[in-house]
Amino acid sequence: MVEDMTKTSMKARNILLTMKERNEKNVTTIKQIYNAMSVHRRSQRDHRTEMQQFMWLLERDMYMHWCRCEEVSNVVQDIFWTHPDSVKLVNLFNIVILMDNTYKMNKYRMPLLEVVGITSSGLTFSKAFCLLAAEKENNFCGPLIDLKSCF
Repeated sequence: MVEDMTKTSMKARNILLTMKERNEKNVTTIKQIYNAMSVHRRSQRDHRTEMQQFMWLLERDMYMHWCRCEEVSNVVQDIFWTHPDSVKLVNLFNIVILMDNTYKMNKYRMPLLEVVGITSSGLTFSKAFCLLAAEKENNFCGPLIDLKSCF
């Protein structure tokens, strides 16, 4: 039941509420729901690590993406991705580009750079995203070069 509800992107607290509504004697805790959801997600990944899964999904869904790896260890340092439809919008509405960086709010404590555009009617759309290894000028310049190559 948890697996089916997880597939529909239902939140853990809603899964728990649904389970308790169906059976009043249910003693499941939210921690058990989170654990079951985690097991389900891991089973979906097969043998791939989280980064390999992320790259696999980018490939599967035909996102444009680039990554920079550390030369010695081949560890991914920065990864840039954008949807093909976003590239079309970038080419149509390339006058205004807004960039925002959220610092270390994700699981890996890496800055996330989001590039947003504005259409002629004032609507915003996501142009691209980038996870950065560090908050250095070189790390920010790479994604901007990648974005420029989308034009």
